[in-house]
Amino acid sequence: MAKTVKIKYNRPSLYRCGSLRLESGINEVRVEFWDEAKDNPGVKKRVESGEISVIDEKTSAKAVATPAKPETPEEPSDAGLDALNELSIANAKEVIKETFDHKTLKRWQKKETRKAVLAAIDKHLYEFSDKSNAT
Repeated sequence: MAKTVKIKYNRPSLYRCGSLRLESGINEVRVEFWDEAKDNPGVKKRVESGEISVIDEKTSAKAVATPAKPETPEEPSDAGLDALNELSIANAKEVIKETFDHKTLKRWQKKETRKAVLAAIDKHLYEFSDKSNAT
């Protein structure tokens, strides 16, 4: 299964560095893309300033310390799914609000059992689809 790392981009814009592509909020990024970009001076500067932060505790140490095995985009990882279940409802809702990856939200929706968290996912997905239909 493909390994990913959750990266939060704290700017209201898109950021690209090589294969790394970050949208505003929480992004699920292939570890190999993070490994490729993390030593870039521009990325380092943004990490130091807090614009970019690694938030996936399970894979962040590996992503920073060791090279990753390649993955294919068709094989999304379940890394981080359990992490949502481990968060309090309030923290889970905050993470959901900052996640703009539709596939991640849908996978969380399938795995989550708490009604309040499911409602937050449903609401965010609805807002997502409402905004995309307006354009």
